[in-house]
Amino acid sequence: MHKTKMNKTSNKLKTFFTNYPWTSRISLFFISLIIILIIVRIILTPVIIHLTASWLEDQGIESSIEDIRLNLIKGTVELTEAKGTRQGKPLYEVGSITIFWSWTPLSDKMLVINAFNINHLDVHIKNYTDEIIIGGVHIPISPEPGETNAIEKSDSGQKNEAGNKKPWAASLGKVVFSDLNICYLQHTATLANANKTNLLMDYCVNLEEMQWAGTIGYATNAELIKTAAVPISTSGDFSLTGLTITDNKLNKILLESKTSTLDKVTTNGPKNIKLGSLTMHDLSIMQRDDEKYKDSLRFDSLDLNNITFKNLNDVSIDSFTLNSPGIYFVKNKNKTWEYEQWIPNTTSSNKSDAEKTQKQPATQTTASAFKFSIKQIEIDDADLCFYNKATTLYYCYTQETLSWSGPIIYDESKKAQPPIALNGDLKLFRSTIINHTLNRQLAGFEQLDIKKLAVNGQKVIAADFAIKKLAALQRGKKASDNTIAFDSLALKAIDYSPEALSIKSISINDLTQNVSKNKNGLWEHDKWFIEPNKQNKAAKKKQGAEANTKSTNEKTEQPFNIAISKIIIDTKKPISYTDNSTSPSFTAGFTQLYFSLSGLDSKKPEQNSPLKLAAKTTRYATIDIEGTIQPLADKISFDAEGKIRGADLRALTPITRKEIGHIIKNGQLDADLTLLATKGILDSNIDLTLYKFEIKSIDKADAEELDAELGMPLNQTLSLLRDKKNNIHLNIPITGDLENPSFDPMNAIVTATSKAATQSLVTYFTPYGLIYAGGNLAFDLATALHFDPILFESGKSNIESNDEKQLDDLAVLLKEKPQVHLTLCGVTNRQDTFALFPDIKEQYNTEKTVKEDTDEDESKKSLEITLTKEQLVALNTLARKRQINSKQYLVEQRDIAHDRLILCVPKHQTDDDEISGVEVNI
Repeated sequence: MHKTKMNKTSNKLKTFFTNYPWTSRISLFFISLIIILIIVRIILTPVIIHLTASWLEDQGIESSIEDIRLNLIKGTVELTEAKGTRQGKPLYEVGSITIFWSWTPLSDKMLVINAFNINHLDVHIKNYTDEIIIGGVHIPISPEPGETNAIEKSDSGQKNEAGNKKPWAASLGKVVFSDLNICYLQHTATLANANKTNLLMDYCVNLEEMQWAGTIGYATNAELIKTAAVPISTSGDFSLTGLTITDNKLNKILLESKTSTLDKVTTNGPKNIKLGSLTMHDLSIMQRDDEKYKDSLRFDSLDLNNITFKNLNDVSIDSFTLNSPGIYFVKNKNKTWEYEQWIPNTTSSNKSDAEKTQKQPATQTTASAFKFSIKQIEIDDADLCFYNKATTLYYCYTQETLSWSGPIIYDESKKAQPPIALNGDLKLFRSTIINHTLNRQLAGFEQLDIKKLAVNGQKVIAADFAIKKLAALQRGKKASDNTIAFDSLALKAIDYSPEALSIKSISINDLTQNVSKNKNGLWEHDKWFIEPNKQNKAAKKKQGAEANTKSTNEKTEQPFNIAISKIIIDTKKPISYTDNSTSPSFTAGFTQLYFSLSGLDSKKPEQNSPLKLAAKTTRYATIDIEGTIQPLADKISFDAEGKIRGADLRALTPITRKEIGHIIKNGQLDADLTLLATKGILDSNIDLTLYKFEIKSIDKADAEELDAELGMPLNQTLSLLRDKKNNIHLNIPITGDLENPSFDPMNAIVTATSKAATQSLVTYFTPYGLIYAGGNLAFDLATALHFDPILFESGKSNIESNDEKQLDDLAVLLKEKPQVHLTLCGVTNRQDTFALFPDIKEQYNTEKTVKEDTDEDESKKSLEITLTKEQLVALNTLARKRQINSKQYLVEQRDIAHDRLILCVPKHQTDDDEISGVEVNI
């Protein structure tokens, strides 16, 4: 039965092949082909796996491949679970690789890969100067001798043979790489000579996923083939997720990024590239061993929109947004930068002589001028730090927001230097600079606005520049305790160039300032300045000498011109100075201040600039000054008048206590100021009045030293200067050369005050018969303040009419100067002796005559008169009566208080020029 059926089928086939010979042949061919393909498909996978394993085994690699699947009809190939090891150490591992391609375009010389997926790839790549090892597979880098020429000839022949034939094109669609771990190691030596010293880099890259959604084409655009050297075109979106690059040499993370995306990537050749947007999140670069600053560079997010590349050297960006950027720069004690550890050292001592002497190519390509432009920038929550370990200098800058609106163009083809131009508005909000070494704020402000800022090279123009609520040089732990602060600073119409600066107006409102000295006498703000070491000082000194030489040789250089129409400072906040080196601390300052200066122009240095100053001190004194000044002249000139009213002198007690050992018990000052200087020569005057001024010494040694300098006790000098109301008036001329380096205005004032006091004493007391050194002010007050004596007739003690006139003058003085006390000292001389004792006179004349006849020279000498005890008593009694009678006259006849007239021990003088009467002293 079965055989009968087989025979029938065989007969039918024979009939078919006989009746339809060509159809039967074609059918047989396809049947055979299908059978062959089935057989190939069945045996192809194990054959490929076997051949691959055998080839890898020749490389010393133990490999395994779970499966390789081919679908020729659908155009797919898939590799699954491939691993390679050597001596038990893993070399590579592949989870799966899938490729989807299209057959049809091959007929048009186009390779089209619709999709390319890799899931889990772990491979090690080692690069040496003589070969590259990828997953354990060795690939030589240098071609065999003669091979290079063969390759060059082959390429050249292929090009010539191709002629104008259509080139092959390629297109790549969706690409997805996931779970990648690629380690790359590079030595600057051959494999045989590789060691740790010539290890250039050792990186591992871990990537969760990389995806391209779109198309990448090569030579798919006919027009692009004609115009572009590399006819590549793209259209699609690109993304990276979970990227980590680790430097195994440092055992630290070089780069870490959560996500990065490129949207709407459009390329028409390398000269026309457009990106719709670039977005990156959670980027960290160069990991550090610091809990607070874990990375050298970081940000939370970065967004760039509408990015265009033209010719690869012309880049334009519409907007740039950066959130929470952080930069942490560190300079080590050996003066190297911390980030330098991440830079591979390309120098190597293991290079061969041939490599060391290898010549560089002679041809050099000149790069085209680079151009960059951007329209809008916004940076939020920035944190930038610099730490110099050698000097312990540690600063951090933070800001809430930086916003720029307007075009910024950098174009190297422009002649302007630097080749930058911008035009727009800049805003900064809440910026601070912290000195972490001092744990203090260097500077901070709430807002900075620059409107219509235009920069073209070195030329800068701005319509308005404003800073609000600035504070600088923090003094203590309180954030409000600053050396200087103000509510607002505004500059109008700024125009800057390397040759000139012009500003329409500068105004500062509600300025507050607190400048102080420490207990050691140093300025409190000196802590903000770093003392340079000796080497730096020497270098700066050398640079300064070179700069001076250069400036001397370049006398023809144009000066820098400054023009400021008006400067105004208006504040009702405290401006103070504190000196903690005194005990108690000395404090002075203003509670209100208005200052204005206008018409500054360095092109017109001789032009008078109107000046006005109005201030109220912390102790309610007022200061008003108004006039003109030439501050930019080679030799300064000014002409102004002013007034000081109600200055409480008790505030100066800490200074007087420290400097002269005296305290000011009470006193107030008024002054009229005439401030004049002509071409640097000072010719000013202070007309001051001291009200109820009293000073008291607290240190005897200091008081004696000061008294010695003044020539008499200070309080005695002040007493002589006081009027009936216990006030002191002084007119103090101040002169000097302001251009003289040794000129000190404060010393000039002190010296002038001393001279004015002496002048006042001399001028006032002269009408009352004051004897002084012929108008010479540099004399000893202690010996110069003597009045003309009250002269008596020899041998008499009664007050005569001539004596009354002089005593009346002294009475007027005593009434005008209630603090003055006079000393009355009775004196007798030789003539009084002769009047009381005639026999002594006769004897004296006889002896004198004899002496003159015997010796002419000896006659010039005075004869000594010997007095008895009784005779001396009589002369002293006469002297005592003279001073008593003088005091009685002033007390009884002129109503002078008796305690203001002091009597001394009478004395007898034998010199020929001694008086006969009463000496009057202060």
